[in-house]
Amino acid sequence: MKFMFMALNARYYHSNLALRYLRQYLKKTEAEVVLEELTINTPLREIVKTVYEHSPDALFISVYIWNSSLVKIMLGEITSLIKCRIYLGGPEVSFNSEEWIRSFPEITVIAHAGEESVRKIIDSNCKNEEKIISEPNPPFDEIPFPYTDEELSSAENKILYYESSRGCAFSCSYCLSSSYPCKIDLRNIERVKDEISVLSKSGCSVVKFVDRTFNYDNKRAVEIIRHISLLETETVFHLELHPEFISDEFIEVLKDVPSGRLRFEIGFQSANAETLGAVNRYQNAENSADKIRRISDLKKFHVHADLIAGLPFEDYQSFKKTFNLLASAAPDKIQLGFLKILPGTKIESQKKIFGIKHFCSPPYEVIETNNISFAELSKLHEIDSILDSVYNSSNFRKTIDYLSSKETLFDLLESLLCYAAESGFDIKTKNWKDVSFFLLNYSRSKLLDVQLLSDYLCYDFVTSKVPGAYPFFLFPEYEMFKHKCLGFLKSNSADSSCLKGIAPKEYSKFLFFSPRSPDFPKTLCGRNEIIVLYKDRLLNIL
Repeated sequence: MKFMFMALNARYYHSNLALRYLRQYLKKTEAEVVLEELTINTPLREIVKTVYEHSPDALFISVYIWNSSLVKIMLGEITSLIKCRIYLGGPEVSFNSEEWIRSFPEITVIAHAGEESVRKIIDSNCKNEEKIISEPNPPFDEIPFPYTDEELSSAENKILYYESSRGCAFSCSYCLSSSYPCKIDLRNIERVKDEISVLSKSGCSVVKFVDRTFNYDNKRAVEIIRHISLLETETVFHLELHPEFISDEFIEVLKDVPSGRLRFEIGFQSANAETLGAVNRYQNAENSADKIRRISDLKKFHVHADLIAGLPFEDYQSFKKTFNLLASAAPDKIQLGFLKILPGTKIESQKKIFGIKHFCSPPYEVIETNNISFAELSKLHEIDSILDSVYNSSNFRKTIDYLSSKETLFDLLESLLCYAAESGFDIKTKNWKDVSFFLLNYSRSKLLDVQLLSDYLCYDFVTSKVPGAYPFFLFPEYEMFKHKCLGFLKSNSADSSCLKGIAPKEYSKFLFFSPRSPDFPKTLCGRNEIIVLYKDRLLNIL
């Protein structure tokens, strides 16, 4: 018999880890297994054609929040054309299996963990009579490494997903992880070290740990990070942390890790104590913000912090306080997420208590609660857009630091949003020149020092390595200034220690900056008046 595993990923650079585990686990059965990965943007005809050409005896589809609508459409087409057993697994079907079976009587649902359930199906040659199969899994340590040698040999510049533990020790009511029967199942740490060493040698750009809380066991987390720090690799390791469990030892060990080797995603979610209690989340907000700040202050790793709007007891003003507390920790990115009422979560059964209204179709996003209106949540969506343009892009960091020194970051975003509405600015644009021009005009409207703001924008342009020509409207004399600097460099390169190892022919590739406002802080560019960016080096040259 031929068994086909199909993934419909949200993005082309994503990969389905669950199906890879299943494939490798089934090797000892000698079953013929084929794995196909497409995306939710793949035309329906191509998806159906892929299944038709393989002509499997059994089709296994991984279903989650972002592809469930497409799966429902494709099921109707496939069942009318192809005769095979169809099995659905994944979080989107595990907690409302009966509903899926009522809609599609021909399917069988694999609920929760899949390895032993799929093995049972294959051992029976798909003659199982149950409509819902949920077999207990063996310990995670008995599950094979998910990647083949062939996949690793072609992994250069790709993102590879990995988990060193399964399950979650916490009970956040909005999260599906708390609904699974398994809590924490750890993979042997020596095996973890060996496996991430193998992944790092593949040339992949990122190894993304999908552990729900990487630092739940602090001793174990520190040991893995020490191992990562010793690897000879350019691979970046992405880790998800709970801020409350970031220890002094954890922060101390980070000091010995090469810059850029790690990046962190940290769930902050809310600073409202009543909200945190309502959703069963253990967290001291002030302490958590301080832990995030301490990692950010290292200036070695990208720090991404998450917020959730629409949680119980969190009104607009409360969310504003939450946002500003997190912003004070200066993470590199603030992800403003919106509560989703996932089938199977505890909060789904409590939505009437909190007055939660949400979309009925995936991703089931909240549109109103007892505490926050639809209009206020819509405004937060707009703030999220302008947050991405001016803050999360990291292209205007010093400019935004300067502007938000006059008020809180949230107040600034509200003010920018208001000005965008007045001026007709597209808040979703990511074009550097458009955003820069918008910020310059905003400063004029607020009667701020335009020359000083222009200096900050120029500095951000030089240090953020934005592609394209130097913005004329910020520095109209730039070309003249550039020629002056080049002349100086060519005549004085022998006397300049900062230029050692840089050939004069490379000078034309330099980006130059000189503050024109006397109020521009010299701490940004040293005691010198001219700085230059050469590749990844910021040089004070005059």
